[in-house]
Amino acid sequence: MGVSDRFLEKGVIVATVGQGKRQREVQKARYSEKDITLCPLIVIIDASSASGSEIVAAALKENDRALTIGDRSFGKGTVQQLIDLADGSALKLTVAKYLTPLYRDIQTLGITPDVNLVPVVLGKENILLEKGTAGALREADMRGHLHGEVNPPEPPLVSLKYLAALEEIPEGEEESVYKQKDLSKDNQLQIALELIKNTASTTREQMLKDLWPSFEKIRQAEEEKIIKALADLGIDWRYGKDTKTPKPVASLALQPLKEKWTAGETVNVTLTVENQGEGALYRMYGIIESKNLLLDKLEFPLGRIDKGTSKSYTHKIELPKNSLDRSDEFTIKFTELNGNVPKDVYGTLTVEALPRPEFAFSYQITEANTEGRRPDDDGLVQKGELLDLLVTVRNIGKGASSKNVVAVRNLSQKEVFVEEGSKELGELAPGEEKTARLRFLVKEALEAKEFSMDLVITDLNFGVYLSQKLTFSVMAPKVSPSVVEVDKRIQAVRPTWVFGGRSTESPVMCQIKKGSIVRVNGWVPGWYRMGLPGGGRGWIPATDVSETSVEKEEVLALHLQYMPPVIEFEKTPLLLPSSRMTLSGSARDDQMVKHLFVMVNNEKAFFKSPKKGEKVKELAFSAEVPLKEGPNTITIVARDDAGLSYAQTFVVSSKPALAKGSGVETP
Repeated sequence: MGVSDRFLEKGVIVATVGQGKRQREVQKARYSEKDITLCPLIVIIDASSASGSEIVAAALKENDRALTIGDRSFGKGTVQQLIDLADGSALKLTVAKYLTPLYRDIQTLGITPDVNLVPVVLGKENILLEKGTAGALREADMRGHLHGEVNPPEPPLVSLKYLAALEEIPEGEEESVYKQKDLSKDNQLQIALELIKNTASTTREQMLKDLWPSFEKIRQAEEEKIIKALADLGIDWRYGKDTKTPKPVASLALQPLKEKWTAGETVNVTLTVENQGEGALYRMYGIIESKNLLLDKLEFPLGRIDKGTSKSYTHKIELPKNSLDRSDEFTIKFTELNGNVPKDVYGTLTVEALPRPEFAFSYQITEANTEGRRPDDDGLVQKGELLDLLVTVRNIGKGASSKNVVAVRNLSQKEVFVEEGSKELGELAPGEEKTARLRFLVKEALEAKEFSMDLVITDLNFGVYLSQKLTFSVMAPKVSPSVVEVDKRIQAVRPTWVFGGRSTESPVMCQIKKGSIVRVNGWVPGWYRMGLPGGGRGWIPATDVSETSVEKEEVLALHLQYMPPVIEFEKTPLLLPSSRMTLSGSARDDQMVKHLFVMVNNEKAFFKSPKKGEKVKELAFSAEVPLKEGPNTITIVARDDAGLSYAQTFVVSSKPALAKGSGVETP
């Protein structure tokens, strides 16, 4: 408010409205002798301008005080209130929306500049003549955003292209043209300085009139820069018109040549235009239209093509390693300076997902063996203890996990302090398991008899994760009996469990069959202790075993306490000429499948669970789900009775027009 007021003598700065468009408050400028009103003013905005900066830009623009240049702003126009809750968390509640002085909605629409500045990016790997900052992230792109008015943003009064500084544009980050560390290379700032030198007016309306010649001068200067920069890249982008008639013929090649490509591969998309006519082609240009954002708006600037010659342009598309199974059609459309364009070119890119990792885990508690402190060594949670949480993770999927994290956070009690809350496991091949050691302190002041933690195991490359709430019982502080170190073998007289602590309430770590012999390394009355894979300790009830002198022992594998269900289903075509599809398959679990559902584009389209009271380990399903035209993200989710879930996701593209007999064909 203060920034806007400094440049205004009067007028509305911003209005806020609550539910039902009920006006709540109007903020107006107040006259002051310190107001800055006798100089021309230009405000630069872009997709990074949000909230307060949008209020300033709108106030100065709509009060006829400043000319705005740059790009449409972010579109954050909500008033939010932070409410503290009793458990220490907070709730952020949206209570109103901001409106501009002309009572226009800011939310999701943003502020449109008077002069739209479009960067032309000419890199060795990618050329953007038309895209500009179309890929910049705004409020409307955020999941769950609050919608503004349905009307589209107002168009700018002037649009100017400029050549972006090449060395400042990181690969794949076109929107970073906004942010130049060296202000002498900040194109938008330099254009603003050039404009403001050519006007002395203090009103937006008069500045626009003053600057029309300057707009044309900048347009011509930037055009010359772009033509020269393209020439350095081997593209003749000069104007021209031939008296004879050209004949462009376009062709497309995807290399390496195959029916489908694997995620992580590089695909070379090459467009070639041959001129089979007598006259020359000028500013020949192709651009892809596709529902797949990886392909959409890829540009093919070919420039001048003389008779009997051809020009090609290649895009190297690096398929992300986490790409889903999908097949996308795309169309290349053309423009040419004199309207001589070839027929549209069609293509299909089919991607096969890499095998993904999936996780199962076991856990146990051990006392942290820190310097100067002797742990109780009983695997139980007591007040005042510094504890290690050992999480053994097994990759039960078909793909390797190379970048992963095991993390834990306290959910319930502030007296439980997490000292080491995350660890990386490193490379984890299918079938391989590794153990992460996390650490937390249970303070003496804890009064609760139990507390909960949220454990998450994540693969950062594929976005695969497993989450589980762990609840720990808290015992009163007590003196545990000292463990007698031994080196013995014991034999199970009946099937028995190996527990993570000296209590049958502790997590089960392994199972010993009747007659099996194992080596133990410690004893206290009623319990034997043994070592476990991953550095943990196991406790065996003494009543279930007897000591033996037989020199034979069994190596036990850890019992997976938490294993998610598995989904198997019949593969479907990834391109369908219909508005519905059928999915059939089953979900299996080692204990019980609680339910299964299918999501289509984040909306639940199918749900199935066992009959009430029925406990099934395998749940079959057959679901007919709706599809919208274009790509549809399909996710099949199964959940077991422990709350663990497993998901399979892929993309199906629908073209219902074919089913209606439209005659549209795509090679």
